[in-house]
Amino acid sequence: MHTRVAGLGALAFAGALLTGCPGAKTDAGPGTDAAETDAGPMGPVCQGAEVPVDDGRPSAEFDTCVRPPAAPPAPGAELCNVSGEDFCDDTLAAGTPPRLDGCVLETSGPPPVPEVLVLMHGIVDLFGEGNDTLGTSVTIYAVDDVNGAALAGPVVASTPCTAAEDPEAAPSGAECAPGVWCLAIPAGPFCGEAEDPAMNSLVPVGTGPENSFLAYFEIPAVPAGVPLVAKNEQNLAADPLVDTYQYDVFLSDGGSGEDEQNVDIITFAAWLSIPATTSVTMISPGNGVIAGTIHDCDDIRIGNATIGFSSRPGVIAYFNGVFGDPTPDPSRTLGTNIDGIYAALDIAPGVVRAEAEAYVGGVVSAGGYDVQVFPDSVTLLTLRGRSYTPAP
Repeated sequence: MHTRVAGLGALAFAGALLTGCPGAKTDAGPGTDAAETDAGPMGPVCQGAEVPVDDGRPSAEFDTCVRPPAAPPAPGAELCNVSGEDFCDDTLAAGTPPRLDGCVLETSGPPPVPEVLVLMHGIVDLFGEGNDTLGTSVTIYAVDDVNGAALAGPVVASTPCTAAEDPEAAPSGAECAPGVWCLAIPAGPFCGEAEDPAMNSLVPVGTGPENSFLAYFEIPAVPAGVPLVAKNEQNLAADPLVDTYQYDVFLSDGGSGEDEQNVDIITFAAWLSIPATTSVTMISPGNGVIAGTIHDCDDIRIGNATIGFSSRPGVIAYFNGVFGDPTPDPSRTLGTNIDGIYAALDIAPGVVRAEAEAYVGGVVSAGGYDVQVFPDSVTLLTLRGRSYTPAP
């Protein structure tokens, strides 16, 4: 449940007092914090224009502070409708608002028992500068038991596939882009993002993120229809990578017994370079990062959306809107750019609630989720119109 708290001390809870979440500030009482809003006993202490958001649980431990988004500067400016970009739609009419009506599902209690197990397959993709993901490992966990036994895996991604942005076909040894030469590799089932394996039979030779050797993986017997977490690790990969926990992974079965779900892993170069462009400059040893994108019900990225967390990070960064070279924009404080990307940098480890809001004729919820931050790791959370709260 996503409820914006209207006034001071509006959150009350019964029962014994609970310990505050990691990194939370101790509240000295109503009205004692300058330029801050009191969300109630043990709740978050909001700063500036932030507003407390109640997640619906009796305790205020996982309530958040979110700066409400303002109206977009122009009709349609909140939607990513750039032709050809990932999750973007070039058919949107000018002024089309995001669609968030009825798709922000409030889920609590234990996840449903999966009816089917499917083969999960896809590519381990890179975020940041790097050359390949061959040798990385992927492990699947239940969203409520990330510290427990794995549901499936680990498996090592050891089959090379072409990146999505690479040309679809070219003779072996021919140029598949100006100055980029390709080698043919055996085309396997489900290899890559295209339906036709012949469209994914080339690996570019060279270095740089546009010429990456991305690794293909298959994990059998993964539950469909329940929220999952994919842990993506460096394992045997040559490039220095950062352990990445990817939330809001959902698989479905259309009758084929398999589903494609690509996963991401963050490069160590990005771990160093992204904070360096912000006020935190670096991630403190033992802390982590929560990052991702905010989408509407149609999986289209939302600009002008804001996000908050129950544990305050060193900084919440929004990005520059440049596809292919996303970097934080220090001057952007009012919400996501058209790329929908956010990053909560230098956040203490532990369970953290994230709540996002967008402007669709007024401030509306864009989803919320409980995630876990691990030391020296990245937690990926892409909100796609789903809210998830674990069982009490």
